[in-house]
Amino acid sequence: MKLSRRFFIVVLFAVTMPLIACVAQNTKSKQYEQIMQHLKESTTQDNYEQIAGAIGSSPKLKQEMSMLAASGKFTGFIVANRNNVTSGKVTIYGGFIDGTKIVFTNEFLQILRKSRYFDVVYEDDISPDNTIFALAHLAHHLQVPIEPQQYTSPSSYNQANLKDEAVAFIEAWNTMLDVAKTRTGDKQLSPRQVGQLFVNTRYKFAFKGLEHWDKDSSIPADVANIQHIVSTLGHSAIADLE
Repeated sequence: MKLSRRFFIVVLFAVTMPLIACVAQNTKSKQYEQIMQHLKESTTQDNYEQIAGAIGSSPKLKQEMSMLAASGKFTGFIVANRNNVTSGKVTIYGGFIDGTKIVFTNEFLQILRKSRYFDVVYEDDISPDNTIFALAHLAHHLQVPIEPQQYTSPSSYNQANLKDEAVAFIEAWNTMLDVAKTRTGDKQLSPRQVGQLFVNTRYKFAFKGLEHWDKDSSIPADVANIQHIVSTLGHSAIADLE
């Protein structure tokens, strides 16, 4: 039986594509694992477990950071006492982006460990993980960097920054919410649980007065919500998270 050239091409494609995908996946994992190993060797055990545990609790966040590492957009963490961080951003932020690195001060990580800002407690409360929130927020900035040279004026650059910041807050809430749901066996959180999650989130100020929520309590990144958060940020004190 004579087989066509097209047949051999199809077979070759079917055999090689899974191998290529496997190599790409291994590369992503290797680069991410190297970053996490360096973090483990360069900071305290408590800090490492806080960051690694937060990422590990969210498959979505871990995949995003692995892909960022593979693309070179994310090359590591810097964790140090505030006085030992050289970037000028540290005068404003405790968590920020410096080039392709995520920077956390030790003092900021300590603050993120707090999961109770509201003194009313219920037995079925789901506590927020503010470290997940911060990591997801900063991962967005690594994925979509805003470069000043892309804009024709300082005002257009500032406006783009605010819109991007709004999207980062939305993605951070949605990622943290997904993790909270896993703690209930992937069941829908009750209105009271969502309320308790919200009031104990460190960065809840960004969502003040927001009316458009999805049924599962996630926040759609639509024009109305982005504009609302932009307006809120414009009238708020600068947060300690870039």
